[in-house]
Amino acid sequence: MKALDEKINYIEVVDINDHLIYFYWGRHKDHSEMNMRLGGGTYVIYRGDSAIVVDTMDLWLEDLKVELHEFAIHCKGHLAVYLPDDKILLTADMLEDPIWIFKFDFATPESQLAEFERMRAMDIERIYSSHCNLNTVKAGGYDKNFIKNNVNYLKRMLADAGHSDFGTKRAQDYISDAVSAGELTWWEPYAEVHARNIDTIKNIGLQ
Repeated sequence: MKALDEKINYIEVVDINDHLIYFYWGRHKDHSEMNMRLGGGTYVIYRGDSAIVVDTMDLWLEDLKVELHEFAIHCKGHLAVYLPDDKILLTADMLEDPIWIFKFDFATPESQLAEFERMRAMDIERIYSSHCNLNTVKAGGYDKNFIKNNVNYLKRMLADAGHSDFGTKRAQDYISDAVSAGELTWWEPYAEVHARNIDTIKNIGLQ
């Protein structure tokens, strides 16, 4: 098998356009490696002397590995960017300080909570999001408690959804422990987000 592998280990280069190349390794049904039996290749996006290697959901910027992780949180197809060498996760809109916007038209609350747990299982030391506290970013970013606090906000809202007075509590009432610990910072315009989240929960019939 080794002699066969050496004979058919080759790469064909396909120029798709002036900034995209496909390195195709072929399909070889008798190869010892599954990837070679199934067939496939790797794409490279380039401009000048800079290039990104796209390998499944991993990108390479020279020697820097960039992983793309899809999570069913906030909206369909949402991607987080993970830098494994730095143990940094960039979460875009999936995590917010102080609270995040609920959307359940593509995934249930329970499935999104499970996705948060999958995120929390990653080897992360620092987290950065699009909607956050600038001082926290300057101080080195958020830790995994950022995930926990966004999870707790949803869980606590869901726990109250069956009560007759649901919708009367402020957002601050659901995240008071995180705010007191300095892990979240209340920003008054998020009162509008909280009102929207109340309506979102009511509309899925949890009351």
